[in-house]
Amino acid sequence: MQWDTRSTRGDQTIRATADIANVVAESDETNNTLDKVVTVRGNGV
Repeated sequence: MQWDTRSTRGDQTIRATADIANVVAESDETNNTLDKVVTVRGNGV
């Protein structure tokens, strides 16, 4: 994943989701998403 942070500052939330269409049968369908807060300072994360 590439992310152009030139116009972004401060805390940002990145979300990753697996099996968004629920195609894969799982014992727990509630754990397919992860949120991570990152702080963007200048052009770096």
